[in-house]
Amino acid sequence: MKILKYFPIALGLLAASCEDSADPQLLKDKIPATLDKSLEGTSYVFEEAKANEVAATFKWAPANFGYQAAVKYTVEASLPDAKFEKPVAIAQTTSTSISLLTGLFNEKVFTGLKIKEGVQTEILVRVKASISSAVANIYSEPIKIKVTPYFIERKIGKMWAPGNQNGWSFKDVVYSMDNNGEYENYFYYPANGEFLFTPADSWDNKFGGANGTLKEGGENILVKNDKAGMFHVEVSLTNMTYTLTPTDWSIIGGAVGGWAPANDVMFTWDANLKALVAEANFTTGEEYKFRANHDWKLDFGAGDEEGKLKFKAGNMRFTQPSGKYKVTFFIMAAEKYYTLEKL
Repeated sequence: MKILKYFPIALGLLAASCEDSADPQLLKDKIPATLDKSLEGTSYVFEEAKANEVAATFKWAPANFGYQAAVKYTVEASLPDAKFEKPVAIAQTTSTSISLLTGLFNEKVFTGLKIKEGVQTEILVRVKASISSAVANIYSEPIKIKVTPYFIERKIGKMWAPGNQNGWSFKDVVYSMDNNGEYENYFYYPANGEFLFTPADSWDNKFGGANGTLKEGGENILVKNDKAGMFHVEVSLTNMTYTLTPTDWSIIGGAVGGWAPANDVMFTWDANLKALVAEANFTTGEEYKFRANHDWKLDFGAGDEEGKLKFKAGNMRFTQPSGKYKVTFFIMAAEKYYTLEKL
């Protein structure tokens, strides 16, 4: 029998406190939360007219870290093929149940998982249990459900990053492309860089922190770099964490001589353009990509249009006449792009 449930926009929390009194000496392994599988296989058709109605409740048995602790639970979703490589956080609670409302759930699967409107799609749902950044998270076994989202206009979330890289102005922005509390961008910091995050282009509120932990009203975040360089900046308001990864960007591929690391053509920072620039000899008909740190953890390939870039996308093909070109990589834009200028 096919089950259809019509889901709505906000988020409601349902009770259930979590008491964990296990003796850490008696508990060898942490015990993850166990999702109530009564919703396994259920189909949900999200309907905009019912966006503010409570539609369903996820419940789970509490996680056990081996000692008493305040546990935070995050309901996460993923497409089956992605296997939670980049899970989308749906909602958070300290209880062992949570009621979801259609608008919120629809937004998360439509923009976060990029499921097409009106198309029934199977997804995985699991519960992440966490107590602090110093203790590894533990995860429930996922359940499978089916969702059919409706169209919503895409909104890009923003936070500002004033710091000594921009004279403590509100010129630099980290973006949340799916507006889900997870932000990122790339900034070029001087030696001994420091900065803060603000939710608006003002000092009304700020987030600082240290050692990867974000704190509202916290101290300046220190980059701890002894020389100037480009950093991948990521911040999660969901987990109240941040990461700073140094990056050296290059062009690689048959179009510029080959795919071996020796063929990386390095970019340099242009402070006036606020972009990365490089000069390279290109060969018509050959392929290339942009990557960081001479490996493939961070790379950009062909976007949906000429000159546009997409993270982890396919190779770009060079179609212009062979010769020497200046490449300008606008890495700080919300949607990355580049230009080619014949020299």
